[in-house]
Amino acid sequence: MGRAVRIRLDHEFDIGTMWHAGDVEGSKTVDQALRLLFELHRRGEQTPVELARALDCNRTVAHRLLASLQNAGFVQRDNDRARYAIGPALAQLAAPATTSLRDLVRPVTDQLSAKTGETVLFCLREGSRAVVAEQSVGVRHPVRVQWEVGRTLGLEQGASGRAVLLGSPQSFVRAVAAMTSDPATLIRQVAQARERGYAVSRDEAMPEVGGIAVPIAGADRRATGSLMLAVPVSRGAALTSHLPELRAAAALIEEALAERRPA
Repeated sequence: MGRAVRIRLDHEFDIGTMWHAGDVEGSKTVDQALRLLFELHRRGEQTPVELARALDCNRTVAHRLLASLQNAGFVQRDNDRARYAIGPALAQLAAPATTSLRDLVRPVTDQLSAKTGETVLFCLREGSRAVVAEQSVGVRHPVRVQWEVGRTLGLEQGASGRAVLLGSPQSFVRAVAAMTSDPATLIRQVAQARERGYAVSRDEAMPEVGGIAVPIAGADRRATGSLMLAVPVSRGAALTSHLPELRAAAALIEEALAERRPA
């Protein structure tokens, strides 16, 4: 089923390397680490050089901060592109604050999973990445897909991310595309998804897995997340047959989110 990304908070964040009691320099280092996290959240994936420039520090400091934060799971590294992004530990820490949201979404994802027999993923946009906020695993078939709540991936990867992009402003799409090795391909894929009203993928975020996803609109009617059916590629040909149920479930989530917002 491919490599699973597991969230681990059972090890201590080596805060001792970043903070020395009573030391002003230690306080500055912690401040830089927090600024680095905010920068990744605001701009999405970046290289150590880009982060050093944003924090106005040298590359050695940026690398040291990234190493400590990566060790604790607060950032993660794309080894192929040498870029860093927000890690799964932050999503885990935020879980208590999003419990009510998950309680709101779970009945809809459970119902959709029961209707289709497939795994349903509800993803939320975090900067230039998507995080799996809720999952209902399909149990009808002996071969099924299962992700992990809290796993993150770039918006350019797979149907769940491109569904967010198809509901986002073109300026944001171009900004995300600029961080990839082939911007033109991603822009073309998003344009095709917009024409269809949904995004599809095969063998992207996870080997031997296909998906179909639609955007979830936020308060400003721009995509704040996506709803996705994930299946083994052997059942990929039947994905579009579930599109009416997928769209109806997405509409229910958007309606519930609208009612949840303060007046």
